[in-house]
Amino acid sequence: MIYGPDVSHYQGAIDLRRARAEGMDFLIAKISQGAGMRDSRWPRNRDEGRAAGLLVAGYHYVTTEDPGAQARNCAGWLGDKNVPVALDHERGGGNINQLRATLAAFRAAGMRVVLTYCPPFYWTEIGRPALTGLPPLWKARYYTTGGTPQQLYAKTPAAFWDAYGGMTPVMLQFTDGATVAGMRVDANAFRGSRAELAALFGSTDGGTTPTPGGFLMALTDGEQAEVLGLLRTLNFQLVTGDGPKDHQGWQTFAGGSNERLTIVDYLRRANQKHEDILKALAGVLTAAQHAGGAGGVDPALVEQVLREAVAAAGFELHGTIVPGADTRGAHGA
Repeated sequence: MIYGPDVSHYQGAIDLRRARAEGMDFLIAKISQGAGMRDSRWPRNRDEGRAAGLLVAGYHYVTTEDPGAQARNCAGWLGDKNVPVALDHERGGGNINQLRATLAAFRAAGMRVVLTYCPPFYWTEIGRPALTGLPPLWKARYYTTGGTPQQLYAKTPAAFWDAYGGMTPVMLQFTDGATVAGMRVDANAFRGSRAELAALFGSTDGGTTPTPGGFLMALTDGEQAEVLGLLRTLNFQLVTGDGPKDHQGWQTFAGGSNERLTIVDYLRRANQKHEDILKALAGVLTAAQHAGGAGGVDPALVEQVLREAVAAAGFELHGTIVPGADTRGAHGA
């Protein structure tokens, strides 16, 4: 027997490496619901689960919306069609014909549906139909809460695995109150080994291969092209600057060296120069006061020291400094 939680965005971020260390072997995370809802945590749950060494599957919550639209919604967010999918059929999902039509649409879209989640209460509500011909059954029946999955499963009656609808479950969701990685989650037991679950999920390497391309695979081709264009624009604005591609960055201040800086480093250098000028001006005022003595400040000395300070900071001074006049003619180029 092996164990694993099933989660969605409702749980928020779960430490899946810790879950693996606590003895979990698999993870089933929500991908989507109906024709439009996409679970915001799915790409991270998928990739982090694989990186943690868990066997990963996703689930889609079936609604009464068009099966083809539901398949397109899930496929567009799945990110990697090698990820196995479970169909979650419960309240709001319609009758058995809707489930079968949705299964056909998912298969036509190239997804591998490996589990059918149809809890006994809902199976009874829709008339106890035959489930034969559907993917293996993932059953839900809760017994107790409070403890690790291993502790809680030890208290679960064997009768919870009883068949219905002509199918015997291969996976049992036996509680909604297990503690995994410090969080309260649904917990599931698979009646078999890790290798057998990997075979059911269609994994050839234990399900630990990261998703090709990471989270970007969850984007459409058009969205990926848009992201690439934004990155190129950002790179030009921050790095390439006003030079050719083989000369990164922006030309430094006039009169300086031929160094080229990114826009961030350029601003940092400008801030340094600004501080240098402020320090120099403080020195100018002190020197001018001493030179003027009792007669006050010497304007000629102020102008001389100002010009030297501005030049030392790497700026050029244009215009004439006149006591009492508007000094907007003096600026750094």
